[in-house]
Amino acid sequence: MLLSWVKTFGDVIYINIFGRPVIVLNKVEHAIELMDKQGAAYSDRPRMVYLNEIFSASMILTVNYGYEVEPGEDPLVKLFEGSDATIARPGSPGATLVDFFSLLRFVPPFLPGGKFTKLSGQARGALKMMLNKPFDAVIEQRAAGVASHSLLALMLDKYEQNGQVDQSQLKAIKEVSGTMYRAGAGTTSALLRSFVHAMVLNPVVARMGQAEIDCIIGNERLPAFEDKGLLPYIDYILKELLRWKPPIPLGIAHRAIHDGEIAGKHIPKGSLIIPNIGYMMSDERNYEDPGRFFPERFMSDVSGTENTVLDPSSAVFGFGRRICPGRHFAEASLWLAIANMLAVFDILPVLDNDGHEVLPENKFTEGLTW
Repeated sequence: MLLSWVKTFGDVIYINIFGRPVIVLNKVEHAIELMDKQGAAYSDRPRMVYLNEIFSASMILTVNYGYEVEPGEDPLVKLFEGSDATIARPGSPGATLVDFFSLLRFVPPFLPGGKFTKLSGQARGALKMMLNKPFDAVIEQRAAGVASHSLLALMLDKYEQNGQVDQSQLKAIKEVSGTMYRAGAGTTSALLRSFVHAMVLNPVVARMGQAEIDCIIGNERLPAFEDKGLLPYIDYILKELLRWKPPIPLGIAHRAIHDGEIAGKHIPKGSLIIPNIGYMMSDERNYEDPGRFFPERFMSDVSGTENTVLDPSSAVFGFGRRICPGRHFAEASLWLAIANMLAVFDILPVLDNDGHEVLPENKFTEGLTW
């Protein structure tokens, strides 16, 4: 819907939803101007009713909790997967219908408009377990002297050094760890699903990535992060993946703390500012033939001239003071996952009963993530 609006109304769209002014930014330069250069005025967050008021992956679990994911169906991973669709389905935090019309949170699930309370009820138990189970496990491990090195363990060490019992601080430590797990695992898993989808649809790209790995690394070991500078085509695949299906297509909303202006248009105080990242990454002003999965667009030419194509990382991780604090970790873990998957697997479409390939449709269900 927003794509057709851009063609009709232009780069800056104003909407009034239940009396709440909403500004949709469709041009990356405008998002940078407001959220980066004027970040002091446009880095506030709106009230997020759905995420904050209707309920409070392996590498991320390891870093956060020192938790080693079990082979097969790991219980914590299953918890995340079970709640992921429920959380992501309503849309971008701060910009769901219940965020604009908060009385919807009181509508019983069996009545029209009660889907938010129904969805929240489905996810609340799993989210509570996601918050408490790994946290309680680290507490027990520390008491037994067998806790692994992790971010949570470091925060608890610092908390205990103060020598004071502060339940609010302890609660904050638990919620910070849980938020990192929830946010990081959701976006990373969405991108890896998109990567597999892209490789099935673009086998030439997969083969080029595999050829680079075979040439540089060989088949005696798996790619390591120390190999990153030697595998530029894997970098290009990652950049194109971020561009092709940015993990949060409508970004995370900001709020204007006072009146402002962009492109000659007035921004009222209190406006919700939504960066339309999905459109920015498919804008022909930024990328030629944007519908094509084409990692080569990020290569420098043979003369060595610096590539001036917009780096997707400048937009897909957010803007200004609200930029994703885990973006470097996310890119590193995604690079490792992509390199290792290509090194080990041929990613091919399924076959029908006659042995013919069945290509998946290039369609995605939109929500908070693809």
